[in-house]
Amino acid sequence: MFGVWLDADVAGRQVSKREVEAAQDPTSEISEDDKAEIFFAEGTRLMKRGDFASAAALYERAVDLVSADTRRGGEYSLWLAQAMHAAGDEGEAVSLLRALEKSHRDRAVSVVAAEILYIFTAPKLELGKDSFIGIPDMTQIDSWDAKKSYKLASTLPKGQDYAKMEKGPDKYSLEWVKDQRIVYPEPTSRTEIVLVGLAIAGATASVFIFA
Repeated sequence: MFGVWLDADVAGRQVSKREVEAAQDPTSEISEDDKAEIFFAEGTRLMKRGDFASAAALYERAVDLVSADTRRGGEYSLWLAQAMHAAGDEGEAVSLLRALEKSHRDRAVSVVAAEILYIFTAPKLELGKDSFIGIPDMTQIDSWDAKKSYKLASTLPKGQDYAKMEKGPDKYSLEWVKDQRIVYPEPTSRTEIVLVGLAIAGATASVFIFA
């Protein structure tokens, strides 16, 4: 999880190689706060490139310049812990985060330290071969359809035809109505007998209308 909440005047600063060299010069007149910002910005650049050990060294220098118990020092320390963890110094990273969580005077720093610590100390998920879904080797498929539509071609032997479906009666024809197999309920009264008869007659008439 590279990255934590930073104040607006800390995050996003870009520094040049000349600024880094000037900050590393002990005779430079750059203030300690500016040097800390330069070291932090350069450390972040190295962090994104995967040079975690060098990033940790610069973060550590930045923390020393502003003091770890300040808000800014706490923010730099959070990044330092992540850089150390990524560089393989997991024990040192966890110890630093625990110290920030328990004793840092800025509550925001303590809360974020606890969140990162929770991630770093969570049990590692072990996945075996049964945890993954295998994908068949598609290079072994010999036949594809002529249009290359990524559908498997027919596996029927040559000369063998598919079963042909017989054409049914035209829609709304007498044969079609018969095939629908409409089941009418048995009438139980004289009135229902009359209504059912009218319904059948109407259905038959509609067949001739739409035919």
